[in-house]
Amino acid sequence: MSDLSMNTGGGDSIPIAKKDEILKEQWDQFFLLNSSLMDAAYDAVDGEAMEGALEHVLSKVRDDPAGWGAAARMDQLLSYLGRADDPRAKAIPGKRKQFQHASKATFNMRRGLMKSQLQLHKQNLIEQRNPRSIICDREDTQGLNRKYLLDVSLAGHAATFRHAAVAAQRGYIEVGGEDWTIIGPAESCIIQNSSGEIEFVVVRKAAGHTGLIDLVARNVDEATSNFRSLRPTEPGIMTGNLLRPQRFSGDEILEMHHRLLAGSTLVWKLAESRFPAAVTADVSKELGKLPNFFTTHIPEGQGFTFKLGEMEYAFPEAPRCPPEVYHSQNYSSLAHSEQTTTRFAIAYHALRREESLEHSPALGGDFVDVGLKVLMRASSDTLFAFNAKHLHGTTPMQHIDQRGVVFPFSQRILDAYNKTRECETVLLDEVVEAPEGATVVSDNI
Repeated sequence: MSDLSMNTGGGDSIPIAKKDEILKEQWDQFFLLNSSLMDAAYDAVDGEAMEGALEHVLSKVRDDPAGWGAAARMDQLLSYLGRADDPRAKAIPGKRKQFQHASKATFNMRRGLMKSQLQLHKQNLIEQRNPRSIICDREDTQGLNRKYLLDVSLAGHAATFRHAAVAAQRGYIEVGGEDWTIIGPAESCIIQNSSGEIEFVVVRKAAGHTGLIDLVARNVDEATSNFRSLRPTEPGIMTGNLLRPQRFSGDEILEMHHRLLAGSTLVWKLAESRFPAAVTADVSKELGKLPNFFTTHIPEGQGFTFKLGEMEYAFPEAPRCPPEVYHSQNYSSLAHSEQTTTRFAIAYHALRREESLEHSPALGGDFVDVGLKVLMRASSDTLFAFNAKHLHGTTPMQHIDQRGVVFPFSQRILDAYNKTRECETVLLDEVVEAPEGATVVSDNI
């Protein structure tokens, strides 16, 4: 279980009533967000393990004088799992010793209420999203690679962008016709083939928290504004290369990288806790083949920290997201496929704003799986998993402001990493075998 610490950085200046509201929301969101903590707690609520887990978290903040603010907040948070009329939920916690010696009966009561709360949350997630279930098989897509995707279901879309496709001599594919499946902007969906294998999953309102959505969107803005686009010939920006821009100092780059680490890992935690087991199992088997997220300024390891408002959250022992992650702004692509190590790639649309002008509507920016004949309308806070080995892309857009994150699990990244490790091993062997004092000149780098 990950250690959780919280501090306000600015003292206890939040009004008590507002603080209660904020703490309740934070408990709901962040306890559910950390999927490993959620699953461990949910599995252990009927035994003594839950009591031990809570006591473990509390001991981390109680015994640290610098963590007194965190202890007070944990006191308040846990009071919500006790009685609704618990006076500690209505006043600033101040009786540290009294809380340290809370009775086992109170702990058991809280444990039971935690179980009820988690069961209610899981049921709400199912009911709120109510995913649509579709069965369909892929069709042949030979000869359709690198073509524009023109949406005939949106008035004006195909007409607006057809001339660009013709001018580029790329050709185009008409998507969204009568024989296509169109997933609405508020609709969650699971698509399976006739063999029962999952092909496509869409989860709307994945985070359900404005602060988290804004945090990820700001991270995308920062990445796409300061790092080079990997696909400069295509509309919009997609970046994943965090090499240092010259205009920033080392400390500024370090802070930026930590923000991108946190935002990317939060999206990854959402994916782990929201997708069906078939999706998470597929990507999990590949995680050990590469180190977790690291950059030129952040070494390999674990843990991440982020701020929402004046509150800082630290997960020092939590696993980070995979190292290959891309941030995109207003990006649209032709139909294409990728060589990946997994069946699924994972993407998150954090933010979408439409800014229609008179006589010029907002159009496009929707995801397309060509073989499945599926068109997914883009909307904010949407998490989806798709098979990147098959033709997919995004419809051209105008007057759309869109931000996203994707984990593709590219085969080329794994191959490059393995090749680097092989070269390092060969060079190390040459150094070990060289006579003392000799200069090693190698052709293996």
